[in-house]
Amino acid sequence: MKKTRMAWLFLLAVMLAIPTEGFGQVPVRLFIRGSYVEGDVAPRIVENRTLVPLRLISEALGYDVAWNDADRSIRITQDDRALDLKVGSDAATVSRAGATQTVTLDVPPRIVENRTLVPLRFISENFGEKVDWDDANRTVVIGEGYSPMKNPGEMTLRFRDRSVTVKTKSVNGQTMIPAADFAKAMGWNYSNKPNDYEEQIPVLHDPVNGVEIWNYGEYFTCDGIDFKPMDGKARGAASKKIDGRDYLSLRHLADVLHADLKESEGEILLTDKNEATYKLFYKPLLDGGERYGYEAAKVNSIQFKNHHYYIMPLNKTPEEYNRLGIFDKEMTPIGMCNFYMNVDKNIVEAASQG
Repeated sequence: MKKTRMAWLFLLAVMLAIPTEGFGQVPVRLFIRGSYVEGDVAPRIVENRTLVPLRLISEALGYDVAWNDADRSIRITQDDRALDLKVGSDAATVSRAGATQTVTLDVPPRIVENRTLVPLRFISENFGEKVDWDDANRTVVIGEGYSPMKNPGEMTLRFRDRSVTVKTKSVNGQTMIPAADFAKAMGWNYSNKPNDYEEQIPVLHDPVNGVEIWNYGEYFTCDGIDFKPMDGKARGAASKKIDGRDYLSLRHLADVLHADLKESEGEILLTDKNEATYKLFYKPLLDGGERYGYEAAKVNSIQFKNHHYYIMPLNKTPEEYNRLGIFDKEMTPIGMCNFYMNVDKNIVEAASQG
């Protein structure tokens, strides 16, 4: 009996020693410049101060961030303003137009689940942002246009002749929807298929138009074109695994489907664009493979028509071009190519596989 009582006292002491930040509370939401934003680590309130993932706030507000792994210090900059912070330290430096001052933070930055969390209000206000708190809906508001969520995480998606309610997630400023739910709503399929290397890749398949969108996580591939810049990363991940389910970025999905994307309060609208032609640029191997060149195709271009991307005037998709091993005298380099859709530049780039 005495041992049992001692055990309960020990357990109670441990429970009282556990920090109660966020324990049993409704999650904190972030509304930044017109839209709700979520990251892979939730914001939390510590000593009445909201801490948010550094990457999330920097991407949403366009800050540049430098991380020093040696001393775990952080430098955040935008235009002529800079903030210097350090994980675990309540001392911070604020610089603007050459003037510098040291301030004391109410709550220092910390690392949670391999993400650096920083005090949101301190950072936002020092960069000139207006910050408000909606206590009733536990929402931090930065900028204008705020209205409380009616049904948090639910939006109506309209595309072609379909209209469906979907659960959404906002990850690093991108709205994402469950792949399986989107496929079901459209009458499509979403399942794994082996690629040319026998890897099992999730594929979104439109059986009516014969479109296959291969989900490689960071980017999508369609008709043999990787939807990312040739020499860089795509604009945020195309897909994320959340609670065991694949979620697709609406922005990336609209790009690969050649559709316009409009998001408003509670509604997502995808609209097919008209046929379009993209300039084609090559990065051929020169001097026996010693260096790359970069040149525009003299004859060929990439045309989007009938829901597919074709090399014109060959009238073959890049995937068919590679599989058949065909080439045109103006198609350099001759042979197999990797094709990349550079959405920002509105061009397609091709590089020889060797």
